[in-house]
Amino acid sequence: MKRRREGILLLLLTVFLFACGLGIAQNGRLIPAENRAVKLAAAARMQACMDAVKGYKSERGIPLHPGDLHQTGMLGEEFNGMTTSLGALEAKRTSANSDMAALAVELLQQAGMQPGDRVGLGLSGSFPALNLAMLSACAELGLDTVCIASIGSSTHGANNPGLTFPEMLSLLISDGLLPDSLHSATIGGDYDCGREMDGQLREAAVERLERRGVDLWREPDYQKNLQKRLEIYGEIACYVNVGGNLMSLGRQEDSIRTQGLIPPEAPLHPVDGNSGMLELYHAQGLPVIHLLNLKRLTADYGLAFDPVSLPEPGTSAVYYRISYPRLPALLAVFSAGAVLIFERKRRRHDGTSARG
Repeated sequence: MKRRREGILLLLLTVFLFACGLGIAQNGRLIPAENRAVKLAAAARMQACMDAVKGYKSERGIPLHPGDLHQTGMLGEEFNGMTTSLGALEAKRTSANSDMAALAVELLQQAGMQPGDRVGLGLSGSFPALNLAMLSACAELGLDTVCIASIGSSTHGANNPGLTFPEMLSLLISDGLLPDSLHSATIGGDYDCGREMDGQLREAAVERLERRGVDLWREPDYQKNLQKRLEIYGEIACYVNVGGNLMSLGRQEDSIRTQGLIPPEAPLHPVDGNSGMLELYHAQGLPVIHLLNLKRLTADYGLAFDPVSLPEPGTSAVYYRISYPRLPALLAVFSAGAVLIFERKRRRHDGTSARG
């Protein structure tokens, strides 16, 4: 009889705990995040940059890609002599959303970045819109950014032969839309020297950058390339990678699956001779941010993947946080504690009875 009463009491506590949890879930409400204003400012800056890039393409007679359904101007060609690897059209469309700048603000603040902190950016041409999102967020947060940008791009990225990403960034800096953070550029692709690219197209892009005064260097030796990057970045508080650049991800690119913020305590592949910048800085105890897999990234942070229409700035989940009512939460905690205490006492009693 006593065991039956105990079972009924445990059942009632469990049901009450479930009811409290249900009440919390149903009564949670969205309230603007404390950093909503800076997120909106970053999104507005990113949109201005994308509009400018669209204008640069128009000036150069570069047509918008038919798959650029939202007419953002951020999608390149499917394949040409500047293309280094394959990429998903849906992912590139997803990245051309100004909410990505709001997400970048969130990630940088989660990493603990404060105004004046030095952040190293490794930006490939594969996701030009994500590059602009991160640069816009850094600008609005007042961070000291040091950027190494590469020409190489996967399909539908910044692979238009007449307008590579380092050139886009140089133009945006000249037009005052972004702070001057472009330290230098590399070619990217095979050996970070674009050996798989069409030679004439590659060298034409290099010449245009040199005419603009952009420092472009080539270092095919993997370890020397890493060392040069470490010297350029200097003492940083966080490293950010956008895209699939060899020097950021290392020679075992599939070893880094986590997207978004990777805090120092999170596990990563041990550093070895194949490690890239992400692993090297993470091993130093720094937070690193990795942006590549858009399907996983949007799922983790509540953004739409390849939406039919782009949301109005400020309406996505990244601009809000959920506030739950306190009373059901307190009751839930009390109920959970009661269940645990009750079950612990019951097991102790059963153990004593068994020994007896």
